[in-house]
Amino acid sequence: MQSPSRADRNIEMFLNVEKALIQNKCLVMPQVYIRPEVDKNLREKVKSVINDHHGYITGNININIGTFIILLANVESIAS
Repeated sequence: MQSPSRADRNIEMFLNVEKALIQNKCLVMPQVYIRPEVDKNLREKVKSVINDHHGYITGNININIGTFIILLANVESIAS
């Protein structure tokens, strides 16, 4: 990555690789269910982390196999 144009080409290549992996179901973005009893402040922090990692929030706890579900049961131990 010696020049800006070379860096742009490398980034474009990696974005295309990611797109191909997603289309072929080799890369699945996480679906996350947050329990309703989770504190509002912690919920916002978790949502931020999920967005940073290209996941998304689902309202359905019964989602397909191969996805990730985070159930925040013990909020006090996670928040500290």
